[in-house]
Order: sequence, then structure tokens, then C-alpha cells
Amino acid sequence: MSSKTDTSRRKPTHKPQCPAIARIRKQRLATYVAGELGLKRAAISMWKRVPAKHVLKVGALLHIAKHRIRPDIYTR
Repeated sequence: MSSKTDTSRRKPTHKPQCPAIARIRKQRLATYVAGELGLKRAAISMWKRVPAKHVLKVGALLHIAKHRIRPDIYTR
């Protein structure tokens, strides 16, 4: 028998990301978003979710509805 563990049965340990954070990371848009918001790229990279004060601008930049970015604040 092998001592390797079967990784296909593990449950994911991370929460699903909001679509804005996922797009920023996948398409490497942190520099672009940071420039548009007047922030540093490192600040954007540390986001776990988009801060409430930036939701409208990020939504407009990435063409994502605000209720998809922060459903805890905005409703449809």
C-alpha cells in the first residue's frame, strides 16, 4: 500500500471568492484597479472582499453588479 493520501476526497478549506476578487486575481488586474482607485497594488492584493467604499467603482471597472460583489450590503 501506498502512504500517499487521497486528495480527491478532501473538502475545500476556502470560501468561494466574490467575482470581483476572483477576476482581479485570475486576470492580474490588481495594478489596474489600484491605479483607478488611487491605492497601491499591495492593498488590493490583501483584500479578502471588496471594501464597501470601493464596491461601486470596482463594479464599474470590472462590469460586475454591486449585489454580486457584496451581497451582504446590496440587494438586487
